[in-house]
Amino acid sequence: MDIDLHIFEDDQELTEICKKYWGISEDDAFIFEMSEISFAHNISTYEIITLVKKYSIAYSRHIKCSSCNKPYYYNNRQDFSSQNNKQGWICPDCKKANEVSWMRQKKSQTRQRTTYQTL
Repeated sequence: MDIDLHIFEDDQELTEICKKYWGISEDDAFIFEMSEISFAHNISTYEIITLVKKYSIAYSRHIKCSSCNKPYYYNNRQDFSSQNNKQGWICPDCKKANEVSWMRQKKSQTRQRTTYQTL
């Protein structure tokens, strides 16, 4: 199983909904369809997604930030299904740090050129 799941609520039904939503088989297929979860808990698929996002976080055991090794957090099932596109993934914190570093470097280069040109 490629997913580690953290649930932030002790309520048994919410826990069950989150586990069913993120539950995958050994071949990385989702065990329950959304319609099955919806029927079993008498809630809409929209409510399922809202509850899952609010009360749980699912992250990858294998996809890590190439800079800091932070795990990749899945937004939803579709995100999990497209995980093959995540090689070389960089987390938002590292992207921002890289952008800030790049901007500082550009400013420094601009100042150096300006200084050189005025001489």
